[in-house]
Amino acid sequence: MVCLVSLGCAKNTVDSERALGALAQDGWLIAADPADADLCLVNTCGFIAAARAETAATLRALARNRRRGRPSRIAALGCLVERTQSQPEFAELLAAADAHWTFADYPRQPRQARIIRACRGWRARCWASRRRGRMSRRRISSNGRGW
Repeated sequence: MVCLVSLGCAKNTVDSERALGALAQDGWLIAADPADADLCLVNTCGFIAAARAETAATLRALARNRRRGRPSRIAALGCLVERTQSQPEFAELLAAADAHWTFADYPRQPRQARIIRACRGWRARCWASRRRGRMSRRRISSNGRGW
């Protein structure tokens, strides 16, 4: 079982939903509570200091719970992970995670629901906007399931 904790902006929420959809398609069962999961993914935010602190606190709390048995593994993904590529001083904030996924590591799901990226505008300081570009649209799939 896998669970996903989404921190930060609405763009992270969209990315989290996409990742969960891809994992579900691959046969993973989704858990709402990290205590029920074998793997807990934390979609991080690296935009402002408060968001970075929230990420570090969330990862530490999950690591404390892991000592009691679950989740077995913790993976950090998202823009804070991406920022550590060019700003290694942020890596300490992710120390409690067993693995780090960059945007390039995200699960790919070709049949996406039509999604307008949640960010309403270009944010010059936002790492995700700079990395991925402006909003984009996804087409509704023809797989009969509505996603």
